[in-house]
Amino acid sequence: MKMKGIDYSNTLLLISRKELQDGSYASLITEALKRLGATDSNSDSNSSTETKLSILLLHNINRFNSIQRLLLEFYDYSRAQKLKLGISNVKVYVLYNENYIHLKDSYKFTAILKSVDCDAHSFENKWDVPVYQIPIDASSIHADHKIELVDDEGTSCEGRYKTVAVGGTFDHIHDGHKILLTISGFLTRDHLIVGVTGKELLKNKKYADFLEDFETRSESVHDFFNIVNPQLDYKIYEINDVCGPTGTIDDIDALVLSSETVSGGEYVNNFRKEKGFRELIIEEVDIVGGGTKEDGWKDKLSSTYYRKLEYEKSKP
Repeated sequence: MKMKGIDYSNTLLLISRKELQDGSYASLITEALKRLGATDSNSDSNSSTETKLSILLLHNINRFNSIQRLLLEFYDYSRAQKLKLGISNVKVYVLYNENYIHLKDSYKFTAILKSVDCDAHSFENKWDVPVYQIPIDASSIHADHKIELVDDEGTSCEGRYKTVAVGGTFDHIHDGHKILLTISGFLTRDHLIVGVTGKELLKNKKYADFLEDFETRSESVHDFFNIVNPQLDYKIYEINDVCGPTGTIDDIDALVLSSETVSGGEYVNNFRKEKGFRELIIEEVDIVGGGTKEDGWKDKLSSTYYRKLEYEKSKP
């Protein structure tokens, strides 16, 4: 998939901390999506090939709130721009800290994009990949895009827990799933337990006929970690009850839940107490898309939306 001789099929976008602070990162993401979107629109409409855009902040993040805000801002902004630009086949991934180093031999980027002012020479020299500069459109920079990450010199949250657990359906994997999985990996020092729901917990899902099967959903999790955290040690379990592996494995330190499902943490811990297991620390991740507990998170980003699209496509 090439545009004017440039292969953008697997692109890495570099963003400096200054560009995060002054809000110009938004202009860079928009321009990158336009370039990849042009590739997308010029490809065969029947092709299932995906163009990938990986976004890397050239600044180390060590606090939970900082990585959560970065992920929310980058994924939310990218999703809004894709919708605005009519781009459907570009998949966005947000990389953090030095996980990208482990991609060098296993994952081949086809192009690197950066601003004219982004000082990334030490980074570029490590990769045998063409680097292209993006001009920043000053008129597109808005104050509400500015992000100031508060990373102190205290104890890092990265690798805070020896063993972490997280669970989900991971159907039609979307930005909410990506953030949940990324933060789970961020918090893990030794091993991550990933529960992927099985048939017993999916019986009442809307548009159930368009649910991806367990193998497809598990493969999506594998593919995601291969890009975002390739060195992570993790294992996928099929779960058909509320607790899943947290109800059978004592050696777990923390459970990562979304704001929508955080109340389930109390049930899990009560179940573990009855078995003589230690209580889990609950780490809560914000809902993507909006809504509140009172309105049932009605505006959240959900796999139901994507299954509905599949249903509508299937109608004669």
